[in-house]
Amino acid sequence: ISTLTENRKPIYVRGRQALKEFFESRIFSLEDFEVKLNQWAETENTLMIVESLKTKSINGDVGEVSFYDNWVVRDRKIAVHFAGVIQYPDGTYA
Repeated sequence: ISTLTENRKPIYVRGRQALKEFFESRIFSLEDFEVKLNQWAETENTLMIVESLKTKSINGDVGEVSFYDNWVVRDRKIAVHFAGVIQYPDGTYA
């Protein structure tokens, strides 16, 4: 499920090919896209990362955001994935 859409309406991405196309068209096609991995933690069945992203919009504005991704793996497949943007107590975003 992603809200990386113009109207923030959730879209559902299902299957390996659809996920690949989603990332190629919505994430990896961004210009001046920088990724900084801030944290990596894993156990036998879980993975958690915190990353910071920076990119430029079409009009030259710079956008920056930090977020987290967490996965639970069962039988070598992703069973659960959740992610979110890091938000500070004052309501601002990282």
